[in-house]
Amino acid sequence: MTPEHGLALLLASAVLLAWARLLFWRAQVGGWRLAALIGLQPVFAALLYLTLLPPRGGAADAILVIATRGAPAFLSSAGERLVALPEAPFRAGVERAPDLATALRRHPADRLRVIGQGLEPRDRDTVGDRALVFTAPPAHGLVRIDPPGPVAPGGVFQLGGQVVDVPGGTVALIDPAGRRVDGAKADAAFLLSGTVRAAGTATFVLRLRDASGRVVTDVQVPVLARATLAPRVLLLSGAAGPEIKYLRRWAGDAGLALVTRIAVGGGVEIGDPPVALTPAGLAPFDLMIIDDRSWAGLAGGERAALMGAVRGGRGLLLRSDGPLAAVTRQQWQALGFGIGPAISTARLAPVADDAAFRARRGDLGDPLAARDDLPELTRLALAPQAGMVALARAADGTLLAGWRGLGSGRIGFVGTIDSFALTLAGHGDRHAEFWSGLVTVLARPGSMAAMVPILPRAGERTRVCRIGTQAAVVAPDGTTMRLLRDPTANDCAAWWPSEAGWHEIRQRDASGGSVATPVFVMAADSFPAAQAAADGDATAQLVSDGTGAKAALTVGARGSPLPWFLAWLVSAVVLWGIERRRTAVFA
Repeated sequence: MTPEHGLALLLASAVLLAWARLLFWRAQVGGWRLAALIGLQPVFAALLYLTLLPPRGGAADAILVIATRGAPAFLSSAGERLVALPEAPFRAGVERAPDLATALRRHPADRLRVIGQGLEPRDRDTVGDRALVFTAPPAHGLVRIDPPGPVAPGGVFQLGGQVVDVPGGTVALIDPAGRRVDGAKADAAFLLSGTVRAAGTATFVLRLRDASGRVVTDVQVPVLARATLAPRVLLLSGAAGPEIKYLRRWAGDAGLALVTRIAVGGGVEIGDPPVALTPAGLAPFDLMIIDDRSWAGLAGGERAALMGAVRGGRGLLLRSDGPLAAVTRQQWQALGFGIGPAISTARLAPVADDAAFRARRGDLGDPLAARDDLPELTRLALAPQAGMVALARAADGTLLAGWRGLGSGRIGFVGTIDSFALTLAGHGDRHAEFWSGLVTVLARPGSMAAMVPILPRAGERTRVCRIGTQAAVVAPDGTTMRLLRDPTANDCAAWWPSEAGWHEIRQRDASGGSVATPVFVMAADSFPAAQAAADGDATAQLVSDGTGAKAALTVGARGSPLPWFLAWLVSAVVLWGIERRRTAVFA
């Protein structure tokens, strides 16, 4: 029984009881008053029903066409109604609405057709269970970049991305002084490298040119160089092997505080003194590295402690020495990594054969600097997933490692199985750069460093996490805005940056000192191809045939209850006026 049927049954029962009461005392009422009371009772009940549940409007429009950013000439067929959202180009005579929710209130519909680049974030939740048809426009230009994470002063950072439909084009990385430091062909995915000499913030430019040399896109790329304390790393391995041997050797050369636990079978472990996998035991570490064998051998409480440590701000890196067991692969896929069962090979990109770039690295004149004899590495297939950020890519753009946020921390997966082959082939520097990039991004950055999504955009809502009660944002013009933390949402706050450029999130740490987290905000109109690709992908996820649509969505919205309430009030006054003259038995 629906609520409407229940209310109607309740009011009908009340009318019957009122009639029975009036007929029982008809001798005392009599005459015209009895007839008036009997006739007005159902009218009174009907008006009350219409006040509580006003009638709906006409049937919903068959299809509501929504024009979004970049929509072509607006066309609608018979049985369709066209509404343009604020981002859509202006067309005379086309109805406009501030958002999708307003459009649906004006024109209730159970089927939507989206034209243009796709729905903005504010409108996606409004779709609900409605049927939605959307065909993304062809992508063109620079559709994705993978910005670098924090890098040590003087260290090498890597910038990845993807270009679509720019035949013969090139991409170049321009440093803040306007000098080209790396370049590549814009045929598909690309990987560029650069360096930052001094600690602080720097803004590079990624420039895309077409075959004629015309600049297609200039995108600002933020790079943060900061000197950090050596991370404390816990390494868990299910077996000894060359990968672990050279990983430990690199960690020692890099000055990491490394604690190793290696299982050799029969319940025997070698390495450093055992570490309890409990919240207290994991508290001192900034990063945990674990392979598939150790993962499979964890007890439920130990695995929960690891995940709790990540949510509390630490990093976790998953790795493997071979094909994953089906159970482990499913568990790691549930963490957000599309890991395939197949094993293949990949080769890291060679050092750029660019004199300026090599000079900045200090290897100008070294005959080995531009060697293209890097060994092929064995890897597990890793497919890009929504919300995952690339950590490392091969020369052909293949994804080798990625990470995603989990609570206040980060969890990553590295697909390479034998990165030690780089050292054996005489490329120990590339082995060091590879692992340094993984550890730098994943390790806990600091006691009170805020966490902000990659490349927030001016004018859009941004979620800032891991902040204290006194956190504030300082804009490029010096304006300060306090962030209101929500303790029930992992100590996160909402932030709407109003201008582009470098901002600072300032807060106090446990010792009372000030901690500043630099954040670069992109301009609202920058990088339009990537914004179009992101909106299109998100809208494509909402495409549905509407088979699960609720019945309530197929009819119009309810009207205003005010007219029915006034009519009910008049009927109540009339009933009261008639009954107030009744005999004492009705008192």
